[in-house]
Amino acid sequence: MDKAKIIKYLRIDSCFFLRMYLLNLSNNTNPLPVMKKTLLLVLTSSLILSSCVSKKKFADIEDKNNELKQEVVDQTAAVQACGIEVEKRDLKIASLEEELAFKLENYEKAARQAQDLSLLTSQNMQKTLEEMGKANDRWTSVNEALARKDSLNMALVLNLKGALSDVNDKDIEINVEKGVVYVAIADKLLFNSGSYTLSNSAINILGKVATVVNDKPTFDVLVEGHTDAQTVVQGSSIKDNWDLSVQRAASVVRILSDKYQVSPERLTAAGRSSYIPVADNDSAEGRAKNRRTKIILLPQLDEFYDLLQNN
Repeated sequence: MDKAKIIKYLRIDSCFFLRMYLLNLSNNTNPLPVMKKTLLLVLTSSLILSSCVSKKKFADIEDKNNELKQEVVDQTAAVQACGIEVEKRDLKIASLEEELAFKLENYEKAARQAQDLSLLTSQNMQKTLEEMGKANDRWTSVNEALARKDSLNMALVLNLKGALSDVNDKDIEINVEKGVVYVAIADKLLFNSGSYTLSNSAINILGKVATVVNDKPTFDVLVEGHTDAQTVVQGSSIKDNWDLSVQRAASVVRILSDKYQVSPERLTAAGRSSYIPVADNDSAEGRAKNRRTKIILLPQLDEFYDLLQNN
């Protein structure tokens, strides 16, 4: 027999013996035994009545107990899960606090660097502005000096043109080139063909130039001889166009120094041969333009520096 049937029979037998005992008790007249028997009856009844609970009610209680046990298990699991979540959040909070502290430290460091850089930049900017101001002043001085030099050059050009106003304009060119004044004189006014001996008219022209040069003692004088591309006649005393151009420049320098007292320290003679032409050497007219003597008036560097300092 299974457990359920055994319990059922025990409950039926217990109820039967209880009824029989109560009937016997009602027929007994001795009080003390009756009291003992009554106490025994109560205890036995409690035991028997507890076993007289119905199967359905027992099952309900057992289910309820199981539900409570499961609920305890679930709550315990929930509490454990909450604990794990709390630990995760604590770790996250600790990580965020560490990150925040790191960022605050970097921010403070960057702020100090920015402040230092701002101060340095301000100082550098002030210094740069001061340097720019000085440079601007220097450039202003240079520009003023150049303007002054240009004015002197223009005055020199006007003086030369005034001194040589009676000479054919086609044979003499007075101009400013690369910041310096020059006088280019056609060789037909100074020399015979293939010769470096000055003519009488040449001496007169150079005298007028010397007058202007002596009035400007701060200018040096460079005399350049230029020839055409024709070959020098064989057997003459002139070796080639290099020799001819140098000899002609030297002849002009001697006249300026010896006859018109231009300081020889200011004079330089140079020959350029035929390598700086101003016209085509294929025509007679072009070759005539290339045969020239160029007198260049060079401002002394000391004079230019003086102009800078004065400005």
